[in-house]
Amino acid sequence: MIFRGIDIEPLETVKRAQEDAEEWYEKMEAKEKGTTSMPGPNVRRKPPKQQWLKCNSDCTWSEQRNTCGTGWILRDQRGEVLWMGAKTLSRLSSVIEAEAEAIRWAIISLKRLGYTQIEFETDSKELAGICSKEKEWPKLGPLMEDIR
Repeated sequence: MIFRGIDIEPLETVKRAQEDAEEWYEKMEAKEKGTTSMPGPNVRRKPPKQQWLKCNSDCTWSEQRNTCGTGWILRDQRGEVLWMGAKTLSRLSSVIEAEAEAIRWAIISLKRLGYTQIEFETDSKELAGICSKEKEWPKLGPLMEDIR
């Protein structure tokens, strides 16, 4: 936070730490019970097809900020984490562009690591529609070409 020039109020920092701790405890309880859950109430992770891996990606974006955060995580059939990545991007014009950049970066990273059988999952219905060509978003044309 210091190196990036981010100034967060102390109470906000404590709140975020508490939320992270609660999420961690929920994950540990789920692991002990033999279930793997994703963030959110009563949402269970759906494993990929046999012999495939699953990559989830997401982003954070704010119109008021100059930067956004993207991240991805690769898991096997059992839900074990194989790889993950996170990075900050600057000057993206919309949340859909940030979501697309997150998937694009995951694809590029995993291809470099030699993976070929990966299911990609996003929480953005709009981006999923664009990826499956149900919707068009001309501004994302070059990004979608990379993803496809």
